[in-house]
Amino acid sequence: MRTIAYCTEAAREAVRRAVGVEPLTSPPLSAGNVPDVWADADFAYVRLHGRPDVPDTWFGESAAGDAITAMTIGDLGAVSGVWLLANCYGAESPWVAALYRAGARAVIAGDGPNYAARNRVAGSDLLARWLRYGLALGLSVQWALRLAKARVSLSTFSRAEVNGRIVRPNADALAFQIQRTKET
Repeated sequence: MRTIAYCTEAAREAVRRAVGVEPLTSPPLSAGNVPDVWADADFAYVRLHGRPDVPDTWFGESAAGDAITAMTIGDLGAVSGVWLLANCYGAESPWVAALYRAGARAVIAGDGPNYAARNRVAGSDLLARWLRYGLALGLSVQWALRLAKARVSLSTFSRAEVNGRIVRPNADALAFQIQRTKET
């Protein structure tokens, strides 16, 4: 199963461990220089930053915390396969419709902010691991997502502190859904 991942530099290790491939990262990649590798993917996992004030842009993050424009909808070429968007505000972004128009078989995302961990496979990374596993077994997207959510619900990692706030990465991941648009 051909898997492609694109994430922040800061999340590289967790994403690599989650989906079993070396991810593209931003930085060093940025809008305008992302390779067009999506057309043959069976599964694409994106863990960048999404912002509601710039919904057509994904942002990267260096290990030092510096933000960079990672990709815009204008950078998107032909795609295929199942896409899991772990970016914040993924479900309500124009990326869902753009991915379907570009050829995605399914797009899975969550509403609002989504949290994961940098140094462990949790939250959306754990969901990606098990979704990929289910798809590789030949399950439908719906059943692969059910399997992935069941596995995430069994995880003991349930909360973390981010900037002085308690967040729940696994609860965020359990809220992810297959997205539909007026066009799909």
